[in-house]
Amino acid sequence: RAYRIILVDQRGCGKSTPFAELQDNSTYDSVRDFEKLRQFLGISKWQVFGGSWGSTLALAYSIEHPDRVTELVLRGIFLLREKEIRWFYQGPGAGFIFPHEWAEYEETIPAAERGDLLAAHGRR
Repeated sequence: RAYRIILVDQRGCGKSTPFAELQDNSTYDSVRDFEKLRQFLGISKWQVFGGSWGSTLALAYSIEHPDRVTELVLRGIFLLREKEIRWFYQGPGAGFIFPHEWAEYEETIPAAERGDLLAAHGRR
């Protein structure tokens, strides 16, 4: 069996433009993009693969368009749960695996604001 592989950089990521743009960049904006792409390419049904945040987008797409999805392949599932956000952005999770990168991330914030790194980065 042969597969036609279509790689997509969702809004704001990779080679998509405008890069890192958050305006008009919701989960369901991306779901609509994927559906428009499927229609444009003339694909009646497809297997959907997603990794990390893409796994969440794949799940959202399959919920909105179950009749268009033949299979789901998900890896590195990231569901944007509070404990995942804390692990990645507040610590101590990611800092154990990437201590050098974590130190650089943390050092951009004054010590007095490090109690909530996510909020502190968001203010900048």
